[in-house]
Amino acid sequence: MNLRLAVILAVCVSVSQLANAASITEADSNSPKYVIVEFYRLMSFETGARPDYDGIRKLLADDAVILAGATAEEDEDLLSADESLQLVQQGIEEAGFEDYGVQFTVKDINCRTTDVTASCVTSVETAYPGLAIAPIMSTDMTTLKKEQDRWLATASALFVKVPEIKPPSILSYPVVSGDPSPVVGPKYERALPFLAQKVIDLGYELPKPYGIAVIPTWIRQDFILENLAISVNNNPVKEIDFIDYGTPWVDNKTLQIKFDAWILPFLNAYATVGWLDGNASIPLTIQGKDLADSIDPTICSGLRQPDLCVRTLSSEAKPVYYGENISLGINLATGWKNMFVAIPITYA
Repeated sequence: MNLRLAVILAVCVSVSQLANAASITEADSNSPKYVIVEFYRLMSFETGARPDYDGIRKLLADDAVILAGATAEEDEDLLSADESLQLVQQGIEEAGFEDYGVQFTVKDINCRTTDVTASCVTSVETAYPGLAIAPIMSTDMTTLKKEQDRWLATASALFVKVPEIKPPSILSYPVVSGDPSPVVGPKYERALPFLAQKVIDLGYELPKPYGIAVIPTWIRQDFILENLAISVNNNPVKEIDFIDYGTPWVDNKTLQIKFDAWILPFLNAYATVGWLDGNASIPLTIQGKDLADSIDPTICSGLRQPDLCVRTLSSEAKPVYYGENISLGINLATGWKNMFVAIPITYA
């Protein structure tokens, strides 16, 4: 990302605190000071929100420009107001900086004003409550003109002194003076996971390290029995194709209690203890003649046939079962942008 976007973000990715000196907060609504204070208010936003780009644009003249300041090694660049706002919007989307609270406080505005033009130098304090970094002072230079009794900003330049901020890199501000110093995220106070502080310093958020879950399950389903075979007294296996099993069903109820902990930022370990209670119904219908034929084809072939040959046999098997289980497992997890991968491995 180029330098001009970095400086523009220095202006725009912020949360305004405008409870300042009376000369600022009580500025006439038709004055250059008021325009500057309103400019900072509109380009501020709460964590997770966005600046009011439409409101900002209304304070800028059609030919307004933003001066992207630079270090001595870099050239300065003038951008139109529309180009600047587009770059700011794009930069905020890419940087992910809206996850951190940042506060701009206008400390002082010193304006030289004529009837139709104004030149103002503003002292701004930038605070980063979400990062371990002291407040930073910067200077904003803005020119304004009066059009139809309304003040509009025609040019703005912000000269910032900041270290290289991690995380996230707010695109890399130009360091006007002073040495860059590393910045870490909020201090992590918990024992697990290991390496948590290093991950937080890279800009990631971590879930709570410990968890407990109660997982009840009830499943009732029908099933199909087919291709069954039987062997009696070590005789050859014979297919049982004369039994009608109707519609068997099974009903299972389980209750699992799960305990888990994040050992590493990408490794979750867990254990479960659970109970299983189930029952089933297997209806059986057999034509006596088919059963007799499977035993001896001659049983029902004579003139005097046994009652079995004309009977229909029916019954119902009702197995009931109960069990307990213990399982141990790990879950490997990682994410990238809007995608994630999770690999659970469980031994029960």
